Amino acid sequence: MAGSILPDAPYVIPLLAGGVTGALDVWAHWWNHPVTRILHSYPIVGATLILSLLLKRRRTAFLLGGILLHAFFDMWTHVSDAYPVFYPFSEFRFPTPFSYWEKAHHAPALRIVNGLLVAAAALYLWRERRSRRAESGPACQSPSQSSGNGVS
Repeated sequence: MAGSILPDAPYVIPLLAGGVTGALDVWAHWWNHPVTRILHSYPIVGATLILSLLLKRRRTAFLLGGILLHAFFDMWTHVSDAYPVFYPFSEFRFPTPFSYWEKAHHAPALRIVNGLLVAAAALYLWRERRSRRAESGPACQSPSQSSGNGVS
């Protein structure tokens, strides 16, 4: 999960730390910052992901996979504030018809779809957790209690 939020951390953290005062200035500074561009770059994150897989660094690969998925979904949900996803090789930003915040680019509908997808994912994870608990049984049961012999 950390990988999916990490690409936006360079401007979200300062915004949270400083409140909403100067929020647009903070966002504008960090949106064009090389760190933010690197965290949204297919070539850089993709190459690092491949390297982590070759080195069998599983946790690093999951983190980088989350970052890459974030960049992929950002590419489809940003219009005027799109990232150059092939940075540093290209400054080209893909024009898409959808924006998660611009009303002129279907933001209200996209928010509904996003909310439904988040709710579906949360429900799936909740059901998975419940089924795993049911399969493993009570966590604090001692062997004598689970054997059914009635001896304590």
